[in-house]
Amino acid sequence: MPVLTIRFINTKGIISRLITGETFSLMDHTEGLNRAGDAWVGAHAWTGIEARPLDWADKDIIWERRYEIPCTNEEYEAAMMFMDKSIGIKYNYRGILGILLHDRNATSRDRMDCSDFMLQWLWTAGKIVLNVRQAESWMITPELLHLSPLFIGRCIYAKTK
Repeated sequence: MPVLTIRFINTKGIISRLITGETFSLMDHTEGLNRAGDAWVGAHAWTGIEARPLDWADKDIIWERRYEIPCTNEEYEAAMMFMDKSIGIKYNYRGILGILLHDRNATSRDRMDCSDFMLQWLWTAGKIVLNVRQAESWMITPELLHLSPLFIGRCIYAKTK
């Protein structure tokens, strides 16, 4: 049976501290494993949605959790097609500003941040993740996504420094 692998991380650095401080979170980023299993795909400031090598953040990770979500072949294919076609989408800076300012209208609907991308990736696979409308998916932080019951009992890796 195929699985979708997602990870949540917290890294060293000022940007991470700003994200985790403002959102009162354990993690600052989330991303999914690509079809080949050789890259993490996520949305990043400056570069948007891109594939990065598996070890791209290893030296900076201070907290990490990985989960495997079982799915059917059809669900897996739908999710991977969504992931592949999303590469190159620009980062949603306005959405981040909207979260900071508590402004529900401050977003760019054609852009994504990491948790919005992962939420929609799981939705594409038919997974009910959170009780949120798609129009508000940009407001979900990594911490809020991580609260989904979808991940209960599915942790395959945990690291805390």
